[in-house]
Amino acid sequence: MLRPLILLFLMVIVPDTYLWQMYVGDWPLLGQMVFGMTTLVMVLGLIMMPCNWFPHNFSVRLLFGSALCVALPKLVFLMTDLLLPWPLALAAACLVVCCVCYGFFFGWLRLSIRHVSFSFPQLPSSFDGYRILQFSDLHIGTFRQQPRFIRRVVDTILAQQADLIVFTGDLVNQQTCELIPYMAELSRLQAPDGVLSVLGNHDFTKQDKDGVQLTSMQKEMGWQVLNDSHLLLNRGDQRIAMVGVRNIDTGYFKARGDLKKAMEGIPSNIFTILLSHTPTHWRSEVKTCERIPLTLSGHTHGGQMRIGRLSPAFYLYRYWAGSYRSSIGNYLYVSQGLGGTLPFRFIAWPEVTVITLRKGV
Repeated sequence: MLRPLILLFLMVIVPDTYLWQMYVGDWPLLGQMVFGMTTLVMVLGLIMMPCNWFPHNFSVRLLFGSALCVALPKLVFLMTDLLLPWPLALAAACLVVCCVCYGFFFGWLRLSIRHVSFSFPQLPSSFDGYRILQFSDLHIGTFRQQPRFIRRVVDTILAQQADLIVFTGDLVNQQTCELIPYMAELSRLQAPDGVLSVLGNHDFTKQDKDGVQLTSMQKEMGWQVLNDSHLLLNRGDQRIAMVGVRNIDTGYFKARGDLKKAMEGIPSNIFTILLSHTPTHWRSEVKTCERIPLTLSGHTHGGQMRIGRLSPAFYLYRYWAGSYRSSIGNYLYVSQGLGGTLPFRFIAWPEVTVITLRKGV
């Protein structure tokens, strides 16, 4: 509860108090009422989302839509108005509005391909150069009016010709039926070692509380869902293990997975890669586990907007986008994902990631 209150203070109360004292207090009554309504919408969004008064999609879009379109321009105006003449401050706020508009109309459909590589001394030599295509957080219900984007995602993934395709959770927003119109398209995904998937926090819906239906639908598409289980991949007489857990979160969402169960039966000397939707799991349980050199996650969406290493996700997550390395040499890669409940992206573009494994120090 503390963080939303801090956010409310920094993004709403402080800018609105300043703007009222400096400018709005002298406006006509109608202008003051309009200004007050923008503040009310933001406050309602902050209250409604944790209280679950309205459907999740509506609450998220109200909160973050008002934050981007109203609160952020106000905050930028305040900061620049303290240093520059008000016309320049107004220009800066208008620039923010233009960036937000780009994110809503174009940015959320701007697909990017990211290439990363990780080196491990313990990687079996036959897997040197092995390529994994990771995609995450499709939130497919958000693309209801954009089937061409889903087709482009599938075509882009297939064009990479990876050895293995993995999906790291949040296939839908709120209902399993969101997936139905796209099952045929997603069924086209194929790789020599298959398509593996895990369930994210959004994949446990009110109608499918245990993810059973969504798991079955993914199997119909030819995907293998690792619900607290593992798969051994062979190259000659050498093997690596792919482990997947249902969503394990140490913060905002219910922890459902069991890593110990997923690891049962894997010999201790086998190189292991973990698929776990939420990166907080790496911090709490995997970071210092020598048996799991690499973890692939998603969940954060990269905050859906970023400037360098500045992003709203930084406020909530220590590990929120890109590669991280622990003190014992374990790696975490956090995908920015493809979608989100809110159809918006700015610089944190939707991404698919080609991960190359290398044998070496």
